Amino acid sequence: MFDGDEVIREYPISTSAKGVGFTKDSYRTPTGQFRICEKIGYEQALGTIFQQRAPVGLWTPGDSSDGGRAGPAGCCIGSGGTRD
Repeated sequence: MFDGDEVIREYPISTSAKGVGFTKDSYRTPTGQFRICEKIGYEQALGTIFQQRAPVGLWTPGDSSDGGRAGPAGCCIGSGGTRD
């Protein structure tokens, strides 16, 4: 979070296992600056897996085929645990 050019707060976020991109309906994470309008998952446990913004299970390191760095394809990992 910025106040002008000063970073005043940082938050963990979830991103797509499909990488970055701007194509509509590609389920990729676009890059750039964005205004946060909705926060989901703050009431869920760290490592909760979401599909279409709904919690569907828990992820643990090693559960994916990418060496344990990301969640299952098509899912994103919730940051969980914090409400601010």
